[in-house]
Amino acid sequence: MDSVTIHYVASLPKEGKPRTFDSSRERQWISPDHTALSRNEPFVTEIGTAKVVKGLDQGIQQLSLGEKAIITIEPDFAYGERGVPGIIPPNSTLTYEVELGSCKVPKSANINWIMLDSTSRKKDA
Repeated sequence: MDSVTIHYVASLPKEGKPRTFDSSRERQWISPDHTALSRNEPFVTEIGTAKVVKGLDQGIQQLSLGEKAIITIEPDFAYGERGVPGIIPPNSTLTYEVELGSCKVPKSANINWIMLDSTSRKKDA
């Protein structure tokens, strides 16, 4: 499995300013009852193992090393009808601001991750 390290800020749409419900960039209580705490350190996960919501997993796979992106995830690729009680309402669209820090690929894989700068990326015409 490919292991990636990311920084992210996850939020819910809200009139005015979005509400952050999780973040690897700052330490904060993310649930009203103070039972869930965000990190303040990079998050490490394995791609394709369902350890994060499907939309985030798919979005990360589109990034180059060091790239930052805003990934909008529809409910069917997030928590769907169930939501996360007390944190994410049912049928919520999520927004993740993500930065791909590193990727560890098994030696048996024939994959090369490269760092692209903004001038290296092809633009859609």
